[in-house]
Formats: sequence, C-alpha cells, structure tokens
Amino acid sequence: MKKLILLLLMLTTMIFMGACGLSEQSVTEDTITVDKKGQVSGIIVEDFEKEYYSQQELSQMITEEIDAYNNGGDAIRLEKFEVSDLDGKAYVNITYASTQDYKVFNEAELFDGTVSDAYQAGYEFVDVRSVNEGDAGLDAKSVPEKGSMRILIFEEPVAVQVSGKIAYVSDGVTVTNKRAARADGDGLFYVLYE
Repeated sequence: MKKLILLLLMLTTMIFMGACGLSEQSVTEDTITVDKKGQVSGIIVEDFEKEYYSQQELSQMITEEIDAYNNGGDAIRLEKFEVSDLDGKAYVNITYASTQDYKVFNEAELFDGTVSDAYQAGYEFVDVRSVNEGDAGLDAKSVPEKGSMRILIFEEPVAVQVSGKIAYVSDGVTVTNKRAARADGDGLFYVLYE
C-alpha cells in the first residue's frame, strides 16, 4: 500500500490501508482482511484535512490510481470512501481480487496460503508463539511441519482479520480476538491459523 500512501501523502498526510465490509466507523484503524477465497479488503482510517483537499478530489485521485492499475480490468475496486463529520476521519474501503494484486499495487508484502505454499514460494519462517495459554510455540525449523495450516505474512503495522482461528503469531503481533490481530513494528509479521 506504499504506492497509495505516497499518493495520499502528497495530497495531505492522510490515508493508509484496509479491510472487509466497511460499516460506518465500525473499523477504527487501518485493517487488512483476507477471506476464504483469498480476496483482500483494506480499510484505511486517517484524519482528513479538509482545508487542503476536498473529499471529491481525494476520491477522484484514488479512483484514477486504481483505474491505472486495473487497465480495463477489475482486480481492485474502491468500495467506499467517506469523510465522517462526527470524527473528521476519512474511511476508505478497497477490495483486491488477490493478495498478489494487493502486493503489487501497494508495494507491500502480503501472502495468504498454506504453510507449504509459503515454503515453496521461498518465505523464510521465524519462531512463533502459541496463542493458547500453556501451549508451546514453534521454532522457525518446526513451522514447515504445519504444512496444511494457513499462514498470513505481511509487513505493515496494521490490524488483520483472517478467515480461521489464530493459532500462532510472530513477535510484534498481538491477538485481539480469535480471528483478528494487530501488528506493531517493522519487518515481516506471521499469523498461522486454522
């Protein structure tokens, strides 16, 4: 999402990332959601500086970037753009046909698939801790043994929502409920789920 960030920062220190099903301010932070079919939704939540740009100008600029990427296709869609009068924040909901579309458009790492798929794609694993109290975590060498388990790998400090129950997370990731987590810091973050 770095490309979109740069575009929006040029407008006004404004927007950043996403998730699924934006309902009026139900999401309060940048969020990425990956559903069972691999479709990605991103919600960006940022302060909106009305004195610099209008909602229409910003919406048009986002739409132009998406249209340029799609080149006549529909891999990325702007689902919703609104500026709340209640909190002065802009809410942007963008859907991506795949994690690859997200990765290319935003110039940010994003992978969702099985652990085996991630291993075959060349990802290196790290130690992960169990989210179940009392259960042991996995060292990096043991992660590939979880071959059919799903894994989300991402690099941005955002909230994430996955389609299954989270079992293990890497350093920098805090689980917020059984299907959601938040990452803080730099580098790659890992969420293994069932």
